[in-house]
Amino acid sequence: MPDLVDQEVSTFTHEGMEFQYVERGLPTGEPVILLHGFPQDAGTWLPTMEVLVRAGYRVLALNQRGYSPNASPKPVRCYRLNELMADATAFIREVGGGKVHLVAHDLGAEVAWNIAAASPHLIQSLTIASSPHPRALARALLTSSQALRSWYISFLQLPVIPELVFRAQGGAIAVKLLRRTGLALPYAEKYVRRLLGTRLALDGAINWYRAFPLTPRLALAAPRVHVPTMYIWPDADSVVTRASAASTWRYVTGPYDFRVLENVSHWIPEEAPARLAELILEHASSYRIKS
Repeated sequence: MPDLVDQEVSTFTHEGMEFQYVERGLPTGEPVILLHGFPQDAGTWLPTMEVLVRAGYRVLALNQRGYSPNASPKPVRCYRLNELMADATAFIREVGGGKVHLVAHDLGAEVAWNIAAASPHLIQSLTIASSPHPRALARALLTSSQALRSWYISFLQLPVIPELVFRAQGGAIAVKLLRRTGLALPYAEKYVRRLLGTRLALDGAINWYRAFPLTPRLALAAPRVHVPTMYIWPDADSVVTRASAASTWRYVTGPYDFRVLENVSHWIPEEAPARLAELILEHASSYRIKS
């Protein structure tokens, strides 16, 4: 299992903070930007990146706010969705040199959906793994079992308790909770170990959830997306219901491709990186960036 600490890491600066990212491929390749979710990091994408690079793409995976050691402010308000969008948008502008293919998973998808809607001139194609359009999720919360599956969102917004749970028994309880969602043991242990490395790392990751109530308009009323979009939903996802996934088409007005991965859990980048890469390549090759 590849680990970010073994990789050559680059940095870029935004709003006085230093963000880490991993880059692979020739500078002349079409840029593909990868955004991770909770509790992942840029290293999550390494197996997928290898396939994309072999296909000739320039691939960049960003360690987002709260996950880059020198971009982990303390206040919860610093993790509002508009701040997270500004980080990723600045990264796209700095490294993309024009339009990019944007790929995201889990909470990174929340950022990507909103960037694609707000800045379509920067996005050639959008590929989302697991997480539905925010409005599809909000709709499903009222009409399906999605609310039960999303219990962890409210839990992680509580003060103090989430940190206590993560640190309990040296992280063993947190590992068990992640395992119950389908995450393989080596990844669960690695992610928990990294989050427990420093207080800022754990607080930063959890603050993404605590900041949700501070940006309700963006979180629950995200605009429709007009760029070409592929949405990939794993049918063994314990976090996202089929109802959430199936209604995402309502919020995409551009070309839309919905794919279902059978017998795959929520953790697509970890569990099925080669299949994910194949779908990214299929989608990106249908919408090439003109030089």
